[in-house]
Amino acid sequence: MINYQGTSLYRGIPIDFVDRSNWVAVVGARKADREELNAAYQLAYKIASTGRVVVSGLALGIDTVAHQAAVDAKGKTIAIVNTPSSQPIYPKQNRILAQDIQTCGGIIFPYSSKAVEAEKKGISHFSKRLIERDLLLAHLCPTIVTVKTGNTTITGGTKWSFNEGAKVGKKLFLYDTQGTFHSSPSYEERKIHWNMEMNINQIIKNLEELSFCS
Repeated sequence: MINYQGTSLYRGIPIDFVDRSNWVAVVGARKADREELNAAYQLAYKIASTGRVVVSGLALGIDTVAHQAAVDAKGKTIAIVNTPSSQPIYPKQNRILAQDIQTCGGIIFPYSSKAVEAEKKGISHFSKRLIERDLLLAHLCPTIVTVKTGNTTITGGTKWSFNEGAKVGKKLFLYDTQGTFHSSPSYEERKIHWNMEMNINQIIKNLEELSFCS
């Protein structure tokens, strides 16, 4: 594991965090159907096979098959999670996959304290971190792709990456199950309504400094 000022920020093989021009985020629904999962796998496999880095959030569904495809292609993949390195990987179904990811890429742990799952009102601390994780992904990757059956409005957790990606000028695509890319797809607009726990700019700076230590 690589440490930054005593904080376990990244675990995996050495990665160039400064030049991220070949990073591609592949994200999507946790409850994707079989056609969407197959399309996401084929897309991520092709991306990884061409030397680009597949980035996702290690969630179930699209994220899982995107990471797995990159591993199978013997390419590079990076997962961004909402838990610290001292806490078990979430979700538990992806803990073996997380180990595989670290052999051909790595896992970014933006937080150093434990994520709390329960909250009486509103969005839980755990869920807020999942959303903030999506925003960090949007800042790190110049290209963001989601996979859906048709060119329909992007909703669910995926919308957060697209909202932030549009805000900071990233290339946004929807890849449908027929193999067609749709640029600048429509997405449900949302804004963060809490004081973010994560300092995105600081996290990116810390990661970039790790490149000189790897």
